[in-house]
Amino acid sequence: MTKIKIMLKILFTITVLYLILNSDNSSISYYIFILILITPFINNIIIRKYHWSKDYFIHPLNFLTEHVEYSKKYDISQKLLFDKIFEVIDNSNYKVIYVDKNKMEINAITKTTFSSWGENFYISFHEEKTKTKMIIHSVTVYQITSWGKNQRNINNFVNHIDSSLII
Repeated sequence: MTKIKIMLKILFTITVLYLILNSDNSSISYYIFILILITPFINNIIIRKYHWSKDYFIHPLNFLTEHVEYSKKYDISQKLLFDKIFEVIDNSNYKVIYVDKNKMEINAITKTTFSSWGENFYISFHEEKTKTKMIIHSVTVYQITSWGKNQRNINNFVNHIDSSLII
């Protein structure tokens, strides 16, 4: 899947460069090109706050976003870890937009900043024998690459969780 995603990014970049270099501002292709670029951006900005958009954002073929997945097992109950996450989120730059206590899922987002259009953070919990597995997905909203920001977000978040669990 990664090779396909890289090829789609390259194809998209070549198409963008071709249209920029071979169009004048008065041609219809210029306006179509602008529309093609703006439509997915507006779509991503609008739907990012809805839980049903998770599958779209983390899909392996979505080449307009970058997605990083991380999982870690903890020796505490699923409910306790689920509740502990809210303490960490309250002390971070994330805003919770969706919570499902039955499915053990949390969605949070960050604001748009100078360096990013924002990130979506999807957290889920699964019990595995005596441990709780936490799975985190960090996704850019409309960036082909996050330049490591998704991984830094996950690392910071997990470090805050780990330090909050120390007695």
